[in-house]
Amino acid sequence: MTQFTPPKLNSTWLTKTRHSCGGTGVLRNAQAGTDGGHYWQQEVPGLPISVLCLAQTNTVHRLGINRQFVNPDLAADYPFIFAGVQANYPIATTIGSIIDRYISALADYFNYLGVFSLDMMWSQQSLYVLEMNPRIAASFELYEQLNPELNLVDAHIRVCDREQLTTVGSLATHRHAYRIVYAPQDIRIPASIIWPDWAKDRPPQGYRIAQGEPLCSVHSLGAELDPAEPMLLLQQRECELLKLLDSYN
Repeated sequence: MTQFTPPKLNSTWLTKTRHSCGGTGVLRNAQAGTDGGHYWQQEVPGLPISVLCLAQTNTVHRLGINRQFVNPDLAADYPFIFAGVQANYPIATTIGSIIDRYISALADYFNYLGVFSLDMMWSQQSLYVLEMNPRIAASFELYEQLNPELNLVDAHIRVCDREQLTTVGSLATHRHAYRIVYAPQDIRIPASIIWPDWAKDRPPQGYRIAQGEPLCSVHSLGAELDPAEPMLLLQQRECELLKLLDSYN
């Protein structure tokens, strides 16, 4: 349930600002004014997932379903801050069929063209739609890395020009994930650092990262990932990276 006036807090509600991103403006049971800068959603327990799509006239391509992660270390101040995503998350066929109906209906209703994503909660075999994001999504790069044939920027431009694509490339069959590393304390990037290949979004040498700010992202691909614990390897790589940075001090 979503509403734009403050609810009676007899159950758990999430207060969201309209101008935040990545979960930074989401709090539980927070009192907020009625200035139009906030809205409220009733919290639903479950697994946060998303679906990456490409809509063209009369057709929506479902590119992949993703599992999203938060960072428990930042839960005190940012309980829902975005910390990573696993692409090509396995899901039951029945749930996939429901997702296909949702994305087709939404793209048709809004007469939407191009890349978009849909955020949802998967709870006890039920799906709850949270929001539709008509933009490049956090999982975007993962699918292009998994499938070199897939050029989503090109496909997005072409369908927005009303070109009808017969295919957008074969869908990925492997898993891929990344985790955002947030600085545990103030860190200055060493001038002589040698980054591991799996560390991306690297800040420039000498740059200062304040405590709690994004530092970089760590990646894992395909067979490296444990299906049961997809983020375990990435957590290990985060620890390895922080030890590496600490060794320069």
